[in-house]
Amino acid sequence: MLAPSGDIFTGGTLYYGSGSSFSSYDLWFKTYVSVPTPATHLNFDGVNDYVNLGTSISTALNGATALTFEAWINPSVLNGWNNIITDYDGAYHKVLLRVRNNNNIQFVLNGTFLNSPFSVPLNTWTHIAAVYDGANMYVYANGTLIASQAASVSLPTTSNQFNIGNRISGSELFTGNIDEVRVWTTARTVEQINGSMNCELQGTESGLVAYYQFNQGIDQADNTSVTTLTDATSNGYDGTLTNFALTGSTSNWLAGSAVTTGSTVPVAPTVATPVVYNQNATATALTATTGGTGLLWYTSATGGTGSATAPIPDTSTLGTTSYWVSSTNANGCESERMELVVNVLSPATHLNFDGADDYIAIGANPIFDFANNDFTLEAYIYRAISGTDDCIIGKDNWASNNGYSFWILSSDKLVLRFGSTTYSSTMSVPSSTFTHVAATYDSVNNEVSLYINGVLDSTHPSGDPILNTGSLYIGTPQDAVANSTYGFSGSIDDLRIWNTLRSETELNGFMNCELQGTENGLLAYYKFNQGSDQADNTTVTTVTDATANANNGTLVNFALTGATSNWLAGSPLGIAPQVTTQPQDQTITETDSLTFTVAATGATSYQWEVSTDGGSTWMALNDNFANPDVSGSTTNTLTVSGNNMIMVNGYLFRVLIGGTAICTIPSDSALATVTLGTETFSANGKEVTIYPNPFRNEIIVDLLHITTTGTSLEIYDSNGRLLKDQKLSTTQNRIDMHDLPSGLYLFRIISDERTWTQKVIKQ
Repeated sequence: MLAPSGDIFTGGTLYYGSGSSFSSYDLWFKTYVSVPTPATHLNFDGVNDYVNLGTSISTALNGATALTFEAWINPSVLNGWNNIITDYDGAYHKVLLRVRNNNNIQFVLNGTFLNSPFSVPLNTWTHIAAVYDGANMYVYANGTLIASQAASVSLPTTSNQFNIGNRISGSELFTGNIDEVRVWTTARTVEQINGSMNCELQGTESGLVAYYQFNQGIDQADNTSVTTLTDATSNGYDGTLTNFALTGSTSNWLAGSAVTTGSTVPVAPTVATPVVYNQNATATALTATTGGTGLLWYTSATGGTGSATAPIPDTSTLGTTSYWVSSTNANGCESERMELVVNVLSPATHLNFDGADDYIAIGANPIFDFANNDFTLEAYIYRAISGTDDCIIGKDNWASNNGYSFWILSSDKLVLRFGSTTYSSTMSVPSSTFTHVAATYDSVNNEVSLYINGVLDSTHPSGDPILNTGSLYIGTPQDAVANSTYGFSGSIDDLRIWNTLRSETELNGFMNCELQGTENGLLAYYKFNQGSDQADNTTVTTVTDATANANNGTLVNFALTGATSNWLAGSPLGIAPQVTTQPQDQTITETDSLTFTVAATGATSYQWEVSTDGGSTWMALNDNFANPDVSGSTTNTLTVSGNNMIMVNGYLFRVLIGGTAICTIPSDSALATVTLGTETFSANGKEVTIYPNPFRNEIIVDLLHITTTGTSLEIYDSNGRLLKDQKLSTTQNRIDMHDLPSGLYLFRIISDERTWTQKVIKQ
């Protein structure tokens, strides 16, 4: 039973309409809230509405040599002179931008008039921009140039009242809507105007004096308290609304502008500049971090057509190239362009030491602890001056009389030191030129040899160096690290450390070009091909070991900028070809042909060679060789074919590859294995025996179980030339060879049934 107390339920039983009862029930209520629409622009009634911006803008424009004025306008009536922006004192127009009485745009600066032929449409949003660049006046409508003229204008030094929508005289008022008024002391380009007119600005753009977004009040609401137009820049040049009703659909804050509130011109992209490449290096696409949703790339600061695809710089030519990039957003707005500079520099070829405290620390790797084993040290050096102690490699302790070091002493002599014992050259090492220097130690004969520019200077009897387990240094001795008395002054290139005894021939053969880095016995190899010539190389603080041992060094105390104490270009070394595909061993039958192929980068010439003694000696091939025939002897592919292929069984083949440098490199050797065909048999079997082998002047061919009828002997030299062709008429045949030189020969015995072959050696 319901027990009411006025309008308040105080307890009892509740009933549904069906008659069933209940004791409690949750009641739900909906609340409807009307969300007001924020205003986006201001409507002017054309009667007496205007915005007074004060005198600060006029003062800020004094002395300006470049100007831009922008606004979005939507006139509802064009009756007379419709002023958009004015600075007028009754005597002249310092600045005036308006729609003339014939519906055209007029731009005035200190009495200089520019009239455009453009007809402003009614009830349509149109973007207007007026620009002065110090030499010309321009007017743009919706981002398109509609009028221009040459002009040289000097603005008067005044502090007049600036208005939006009216002249100061109270006449020539604007009727309709105005939004996004911008005043600049820079001449905006057409790209800048188009890139920002459809979005709001950040308010912090360079040269922006005043900026009015008109995003105040509520659409068509009672805005009588919103009487200030806010300047969105930090200058605070706020305006005062004058005579506006601020209620209803006219003379009030309204919504529906061409520019969406909150859609802001993207921030300019972030770029890392300059981007540095060495000449002919492989470049990648430029990168930037957008301040919006995308990027556009340009090849000029202004103008041109942007591309969403980032450019890949061309590194073939030395010099500086500029690119520009802007941020974009979904509304088609574009930020200012940011310049990104690409520097293409000469790649460094060597390292300069200042002679004061520069050095390279390699570390204490036991592989450099030479004591009683062969080794070779070599480098190209450029001494800055003569008469100084210049340490090239230091791994010695003078007090303990152990280790070794490699020097040019103040006497200008090349020196290898074992502890305190010195082995010196007879010739002097010059300054102001690159010189190749090398020192070897022969542990079998206990000899030190010194070479200057590949020429043996002197050989000295010596003892073994005493073991030193300390660190190895380049450019300073171990006993006086960073000491200016002993530090190397000048440049070092292509420093090589071997645990083998390099011969004079080997030193000469490879000193003028870079190595592969895989050579037998090469413990460490520093090409010094890092960084860029005389550039800012402060991040390039490691010298790389080009061998697989990775004995990299750390640069210490180098300035790494400028022409000294830095990575430099100009070393005399050339770049050797690099073999990418080595020739491979081949196994064929005597009726097949042999094909050996090599691939190399930087190759300019090829010369194939053959070795008949397992690689001890090598002979150049040419295409005149026959039986078997040779072709392609000076190309990257060698072919051996034709008769007597068994002749080359066991031979080694390789190719010497020439490059732009004045040296050649050999490929790996490849073994030729030739098996006998089904009708060819090895001699010295049951049917045929050839002896003695080796022989001197006479050799015997025994035909044991074959008929002599129709049997003949052919004899070939190692070049495949047929020397003898004779009948074998008896079972035992003595062959006179006294008129032939010592060497390798191929005997070929041919019967009606089969063929036998055998290599023989004349001593």
